[in-house]
Amino acid sequence: MATPPAGPHVSWSARCAGAAAATIAWLAVRCLRFDRTVWLVQHLVSGTGRRLATAREAEAMLRAIDEGAAWLPMRVACLERSLAAVLLAAGWRRAITWCYGVRARPPLTMHAWISTPTGPVGEREEHIAARRIAPRRKT
Repeated sequence: MATPPAGPHVSWSARCAGAAAATIAWLAVRCLRFDRTVWLVQHLVSGTGRRLATAREAEAMLRAIDEGAAWLPMRVACLERSLAAVLLAAGWRRAITWCYGVRARPPLTMHAWISTPTGPVGEREEHIAARRIAPRRKT
């Protein structure tokens, strides 16, 4: 189970939304092929009417997911957490970039995270992104 980080207060409704997004992400990772999950994210981030989330909004989404995931009986790791953030952002009419790749320094492991135009959210720049699924900019 995830342990919520210390930080600003997260409302009860945001925690519930975070728990719901984490549950859907957990199910998607286990029930869908990964290419179907990628397809889903591509469609979620390319939807019209969404503006890019700010770093502060993305941090708030991750806090809500972390605190909501603390209620869940399953493990919400980086893949589920980042996917849940994309789902939560879509529900809040925002768009964020979903990234997955390999940690650049040993131990070499797979990792997933989210990013905004200002850079990775809650992550250090120690990853080599194998793939970034970014929202399309309005023209």
